[in-house]
Amino acid sequence: RLTDNAVDDTHVSMSGDALKVVWEQSVSGKATIIVRNYANALTRTNFSEFLLHRTEAQRQPSLSGNGRFIALIRDLSGGQTNVLRFDLVTNKYAPIATASLIPLEHPSISNSGRRIAWLLNDNTDEIILRDIETNIIQTGVGPLDALEHPSLSSDGKFVTYGQVENGVMKVLT
Repeated sequence: RLTDNAVDDTHVSMSGDALKVVWEQSVSGKATIIVRNYANALTRTNFSEFLLHRTEAQRQPSLSGNGRFIALIRDLSGGQTNVLRFDLVTNKYAPIATASLIPLEHPSISNSGRRIAWLLNDNTDEIILRDIETNIIQTGVGPLDALEHPSLSSDGKFVTYGQVENGVMKVLT
């Protein structure tokens, strides 16, 4: 537990040096992303925090290994979702995926912030990869049943994910 509040802290993600942590928390009934910066990864007592403010709900944050970028899902009107990248150095958002009525879930981002993966969760699931620099979108894995939580490697070359098969979760790269 990151906080002592009465609401659950979910979708927790940490930088490789353990100095940054992001998570989703319900604030006034809306999914909100909280960013915490630690002064020292060992003591973890001295830290600062801030909320990522948007008018739309934001959820399922994923921090890059170097702690610079956050990939997250944004809820749009009409039940659509979108993937966003937030740069913690420039404090700017960049929309990544076109709005989709099919739920987009569990984004993951490389250290460069140029490669992003997410789950397109429909009747059959697909893991979508996008290279922002070349503007190429491709299906990395799928369509298959029961894909879970894609995680992009720091260099953006590999994706690790889970798949439920015969009631057993397998981890694949």
